[in-house]
Amino acid sequence: AYTLMLQKRYEDALELLMVVLEEARVERNGTVLSVVLYDIAWNMRKINSISDKELYNVADVKDKMRQAYYIAAARNDIYVRETIEKSYKEKYSEKIDVSDVEKD
Repeated sequence: AYTLMLQKRYEDALELLMVVLEEARVERNGTVLSVVLYDIAWNMRKINSISDKELYNVADVKDKMRQAYYIAAARNDIYVRETIEKSYKEKYSEKIDVSDVEKD
């Protein structure tokens, strides 16, 4: 998917990421889940930014980022969690609500 993103083939990357997401869910692979959810949100945001209209609902994009964050937080994956948290704050000028997630 990353190669497709580099080639600016965001819709193709998104399609591939959806397949990987389903495989990660079946395999119960939390690390892959959080990274793929974040990448899906990134691609959705990118597609919205280059299109004439909002193809992906911003609330859905934010929800994917929050899901990725919560999975990373539950797994105590500090690097992924902090990366998502920083990106979310930069893009939306707000923090992810962590009232139900304990941080280090």
